[in-house]
Amino acid sequence: MAEDVRWRDYEELICAQLRRRAEGSARIEFDRRVLGRLSGYARQVDIMVIGRFPGLVRDAATMAVDCKLWSRKIGIDDVDRFVGFLSDVGTDLGLLVTNVGFSEAARARAASERGLKIDVVRPTAIELAFRTHCEHCRQLRIMHELRLVAAASGELTARGWCAVCGSVLYGDVE
Repeated sequence: MAEDVRWRDYEELICAQLRRRAEGSARIEFDRRVLGRLSGYARQVDIMVIGRFPGLVRDAATMAVDCKLWSRKIGIDDVDRFVGFLSDVGTDLGLLVTNVGFSEAARARAASERGLKIDVVRPTAIELAFRTHCEHCRQLRIMHELRLVAAASGELTARGWCAVCGSVLYGDVE
């Protein structure tokens, strides 16, 4: 399955799901660069979420999300690397997402780390996605929350939004 889906599409799918869950109550940034507070080097964060996380923290917090479209399960060493990454970028929370799953040792390691969550998200929705050009991102993007709209002329137009920036997207249906 990982060979059939591009890693960037997988990250966009996760971003779309987070944006949908947040319902406007959090700022979600895609592919953000952060200066490491420990390393002093620029670090790439797949998705940065800034907002409130009821049940996890009292005040507004930051969460770094790392998406792994891999052909193998996430291991304990991968979780350890992510914990170090979170410490360097200085976020309050972390979410490690994969399409395959986690080893038992990785699950145990993640459970012992405060503020670290793990999740498995299968990329099946990507295969059904409609793509169109996003003017804001200036790239071809997957359209999420797709709705078909019939014009008075009978032509169909797809309407949805960009998972990366949240802009409304329109596209012709052939």
